Amino acid sequence: MSWKIVLVLYGVIVTFQIFSSFHRVYAACGVIFIILSVLRGGNKKASDLYDWLGMVICLAGF
Repeated sequence: MSWKIVLVLYGVIVTFQIFSSFHRVYAACGVIFIILSVLRGGNKKASDLYDWLGMVICLAGF
């Protein structure tokens, strides 16, 4: 299965959730993903100022 199909399924499957507070769980997972992504860095380089600034903007909810 192509990685693009997996990403599409990941985005579509969550729309069928009937759990009443699923949006909070999903948002908490997103926060953890954002923080760990910036702390870990990527492509064998450390996170720069713009990565940190983007994280702050995302976490502030803008």
